[in-house]
Amino acid sequence: MSTVPGNPALPAPLAPAMHPGDRDTHLDLDDLIDHSHEATQQASAGAQRPTRRWKRGVGRKSKTRKPRNPDAVMPLADHLVEFRKRFVRAIAGIIIMSMVGWMFSDQVFRILQQPFLTAAGQQQGLMSITFNGVVSAFNVKLEIAFFLGLTASCPWWSYQVWAFINPGLKRKERRTAVAFIGASVPLFLTGAGLAWYLLPQAVAILTGFAPANTATLLSADVYFDFILRMTVAFGLSFLLPAVMVALTMMNAVETRTWLKQWRLATVIAFIFAAVATPTGDPGTLCALALPIIAIYFAAIAVCAVYEHIQLWKVMRAAGEEPKLLKLLHKMRAALPFRAARKAKRTGKQEAPATITAEGE
Repeated sequence: MSTVPGNPALPAPLAPAMHPGDRDTHLDLDDLIDHSHEATQQASAGAQRPTRRWKRGVGRKSKTRKPRNPDAVMPLADHLVEFRKRFVRAIAGIIIMSMVGWMFSDQVFRILQQPFLTAAGQQQGLMSITFNGVVSAFNVKLEIAFFLGLTASCPWWSYQVWAFINPGLKRKERRTAVAFIGASVPLFLTGAGLAWYLLPQAVAILTGFAPANTATLLSADVYFDFILRMTVAFGLSFLLPAVMVALTMMNAVETRTWLKQWRLATVIAFIFAAVATPTGDPGTLCALALPIIAIYFAAIAVCAVYEHIQLWKVMRAAGEEPKLLKLLHKMRAALPFRAARKAKRTGKQEAPATITAEGE
């Protein structure tokens, strides 16, 4: 019994008859079988499974993202757009915090009155703060609110300045900038605190020149400008060491240059103190000039230490050890507790060998 070629399971009588002229219209047995149910199952499975419209690897987050601008190059127009954006954000933050400071301006003004009231208690004549004009009280309150807003929003607008200059800095320059900012904040606050401590004495000296049987009526706006000017002057003067160290770290000025110009620096310190302090008396003048000179020499010491550290790094990279480090190593090795610790450590290392020798 013959079978159908290609399908031995089917007998020959079941195979369809083929006319000699029907070669082009011939259908195989597999074409005659109904596959509609299989097509329906595949269609339902395809409807349940979501189709991917993207190619392989497209739309997925890669582990290493390439920077958009690896060369850190930006046209001038983009710089101006970025500057405008950061400037607008900084001004908006100052305005918002100034609106908040407006609500606390009266409390702050009472605090600012304390140096004047302290000086008034030491004087015998009449002393009072007055508002001379119609809008004088409004102007003073507005100045205090702006000062509070500028101070309270300092982290915000400082971040905007940093975000603008950060992309153009190298790694070493970023570290220098961060160190400069970290040292500037406590130095400025120290100077401002010293100014606040000296304010009662300065006000007492100012008002002490009034003759007997007279009254001292001080305008509120003049008094506030006096406090602000003295506080900012003391704070900025204490930023001198941070500026000096930053210039030395950028290799702009050497330590020997700072040391050679100490006489000129002393004269400049007294001139700055005479201009910055509104009183002009010798006590307040020396109270500002002498700390400036002291921190000037302290900054020279920090610059010298930094230069020696850089020199030591270069010498150790070249295979040479500085004489000072050799002396420090010898002094460290000569310490009693170092010698005892070394002897104890050596004894622990030799103990197993001794036990083994005794066992043998």
